[in-house]
Amino acid sequence: MNRQLTMLIVDDMEVERISFAEIFKDEYQILEAENGKQAMEQLEQQKVHIVLLDLCMPVMDGFEVIREMKQQDKYADIPIVAKTAIDEKTEVKALEAGADEYIFSPCDPAIVKKRVHNLVEKYILEREKIRAQLEKEQEMGRAKELFLARMSHELRTPINGILGISQLAHYKDAEVREDFKKIRYQAEYLWELVNDVLDMAAIDNGKMTIRHVAFSLNEVVSEVSSLFYSQCRMKRIYFYFRVDNVTHEYLIGDAIRVKQVLVNLLSNSFKFTEKGGTIEVCMSELDVDDSRTVLHITVRDTGCGISDKALEKIWEPFEQEQHENGKYYGGSGLGLPITKSIVEQMHGTIDVASEYNVGSKFIVDIPFEIGKSIVREKRKSDH
Repeated sequence: MNRQLTMLIVDDMEVERISFAEIFKDEYQILEAENGKQAMEQLEQQKVHIVLLDLCMPVMDGFEVIREMKQQDKYADIPIVAKTAIDEKTEVKALEAGADEYIFSPCDPAIVKKRVHNLVEKYILEREKIRAQLEKEQEMGRAKELFLARMSHELRTPINGILGISQLAHYKDAEVREDFKKIRYQAEYLWELVNDVLDMAAIDNGKMTIRHVAFSLNEVVSEVSSLFYSQCRMKRIYFYFRVDNVTHEYLIGDAIRVKQVLVNLLSNSFKFTEKGGTIEVCMSELDVDDSRTVLHITVRDTGCGISDKALEKIWEPFEQEQHENGKYYGGSGLGLPITKSIVEQMHGTIDVASEYNVGSKFIVDIPFEIGKSIVREKRKSDH
């Protein structure tokens, strides 16, 4: 053993306590108790790794000690070796109560030692190995978290600089503007890639947080629809953002994450939809009660669609389908897994229906508390 463990010997006969202490004194720090009550007091005061317990004692017998230890979380994992005179019925009763091993008295000291040793190997040392491995993994997790925090700063800072410089090219001549436009496009792609990787790392480490504050659904719709309306117009894709049967303008939740879900799904549709295609968002509200509502969102496109085989792995990180036309659409393969994680952290659901070479439809339902008692006329709008 790497370190000395503590054994509690519980027996009302002093000669028995001395006898067992002699057997184990070289391997264990020995504590003694002459009845169950004293045993529980010793457990409360000191760290004990294994209990050698006589079953027949006054004040509080061994069966009561076993039951008491197994009912308390702080003692439940301590191995118990029950001891009494030869009696098969008592042995069964002790094991049913929760004892981990059983020895008869009198018994060959070598047998007692071997049984206790086997029990220690099985329970205590194995737990020590698991604990050491867990501590190692936690330390690696902390190192990974620190690395990601540093990388976040180190990667985003120069990308921001590139984006800023390329923006200045608008004041230059046409040829320079075209060159900087290409640079900006690559920088924006790299920015999205870095954000996806860092978001996925945050999800894996349980570090992604969801805020619960009042936000305007109008603002979310306006920002997202404006962004994609201009992009789709440039690519000559028909874009519609329909809001039907939405009566609550203010909800309690995380506006940034809601926008991220919409942007991820729309970016996916935009990427796979060719010129002349259609992207349509439909948003509606399903009232649950006076204080809560469910936002129902569908994002439909007439893009290249997803095959049945690829559909099975669509929520897995880094999964991307190679289309039959050989075209590579780019991206990290993290957008949809991140979207699913965000929706589920907001206690929502997300599903997909798709037909290869026809298009895809994503369906999202997210519950929200109603932020303010502002109820507007039901509205319908297209953007």
